[in-house]
Amino acid sequence: PQRHIEPTLKDFYAYYEDLILNTMTYNDTVKFLTSRGIELPARLKHVKSAQPLADKLHRKLVYPTMRVAAIGALHPLYRQRFDLPWSDRDQAAYEKLCKRLRGYARAVPRVLRYNPVALLVMSGVRGPGLVTLEELGRIEEKKKQYEARKERLISNQ
Repeated sequence: PQRHIEPTLKDFYAYYEDLILNTMTYNDTVKFLTSRGIELPARLKHVKSAQPLADKLHRKLVYPTMRVAAIGALHPLYRQRFDLPWSDRDQAAYEKLCKRLRGYARAVPRVLRYNPVALLVMSGVRGPGLVTLEELGRIEEKKKQYEARKERLISNQ
């Protein structure tokens, strides 16, 4: 994968589609996270008698929503390439879920939607302890230089 950001949105989409077709995989971890990992309800340790109810709620409400969210968030090309089941009904459910989440997000005050530091940075506040993206880039570059020097020292010994 490339390390830079594509200059245009069209270029990014071309890059992303190439990434899906030629780099991304559907391995055991992805398979687990899009199937068994979300199918299984949590095990109740302290109130074991409530487990059947928890299982039923999970099967009826939680799992279908998690499945739609997990698979729906994948690019259609990825779903197609790896033959993940996705129907028009699933797409409608995903769009309905997204609409609801947007509604919830609008109902939650902005100060509660974001990490406080992220909110400050997004608001343009700079100050002690807050790092701009430019500064972050310089820090990362210094880390790389440090690691390279360290490698050279080790290899010279």
